[in-house]
Parts: sequence; C-alpha cells; structure tokens
Amino acid sequence: MRIRPIFLDLISKSPSKKDQNTIKPINNKKTALIIVDVQDKLINGIINIDSIIFNIKRISDACEILEVPKLITEQNPNKLGKTVKRLMESNESFNVSKMSFSCAGCKELIKELKHLKTENILISGIETHVCVIQSALDFQRLGFNVQVIADAAMSRRVTDHEIAINRMIHSGITVTSTEMAIFDLCKTASHPRFKEISRIIKRIND
Repeated sequence: MRIRPIFLDLISKSPSKKDQNTIKPINNKKTALIIVDVQDKLINGIINIDSIIFNIKRISDACEILEVPKLITEQNPNKLGKTVKRLMESNESFNVSKMSFSCAGCKELIKELKHLKTENILISGIETHVCVIQSALDFQRLGFNVQVIADAAMSRRVTDHEIAINRMIHSGITVTSTEMAIFDLCKTASHPRFKEISRIIKRIND
C-alpha cells in the first residue's frame, strides 16, 4: 500500500489556533543544530543519501557562519563507524557517542545543551523513523522547541521516512526544509554575512 504524500495531509486541513500557538520561531542566539548518526556504516542503503548529506552540509555550514552551535552524535561508533568525513571538516562542533536511539538519552549532550542555554533544536540525520523521531519527541517532552529538517533526514525506506514525518507533525513538532531553516536563522538580507549564506543557498549538488 502506497503512503499518501505528506503535503496532501498538510494542505487538507488548516492548522487550529492551538497548533499555530505551538509553532515558535527559531533564531541564531538560542538554537542548536543536532546532526544525528550520519556514520559510515549507517548510510548504506539510505534513500538519496548524497542529497541528504548535501543538505546537512549546507545547514551545517550556515550554522557555522551564523554562530549556531552544532552537536554531532554517533550511534555505537565502535561498530557502526565514525561520522562521514564530509561533515567533519570543521572543528566547530560538539561530538558525542551514544547507545540510546534518542539523543536525549545522552547525558553529555543534554549537559551541553543546558550549558549553551539552548531553547530551539534543529534536527537532521538518519534514520528518520528511529533516532531522529525518538530524539525529536523526547526533546519536545523536555520543553525544547523542536524543528526537524525533512530534506536533511532520511531512512532506508521512503515509507518509514514519510510515516515518521507525519507522526512528528501530528505530535506538534515543526517540520522544515534546509533552505527554510537557513533563512529563518539569517532573518535579513542586511545580515553582515548574508553573501556567504547566499552562496550556500545557491550551491548545486554535483
């Protein structure tokens, strides 16, 4: 059975006033980006993995320019390998290993988020229906404003990805895109580093 495309569910009903009130803006002062488990052995079989890594790299680079903290997690790295090299080119990140599927189960990461006085969390990575969704739901329960970057997250099966995105939407988590998140963080074309942000937006995935 084919899953109904997500956008049809989104446009089929208008958000209630309650739903609108739960959608909070993000900014580069109290936001952190979490890149979940994009590891050598976990990327095998992930749908459109090149495009996913391309988008994660774009949001990662934008966060570095806009001085938004980045936290990179690795699931059982001794067995599943390290984060792919393309995402580790910068030293401007907090890297942590974990065994729990949810990033919220990692005490070191929670401690770092508190240290950074984080209120908003952007989530990217793999797999959407396992570590991404469990992290998003747990962070939401902990009181964070959570946004999941749909085109910077994926599973081995499109069906699992779409169901997870739908479930998060119906749980009150905001789903965004890479470019939307970058523009939300940048806020204005008068930003002193907007030209650098613009170059990231205009990148072509070779």
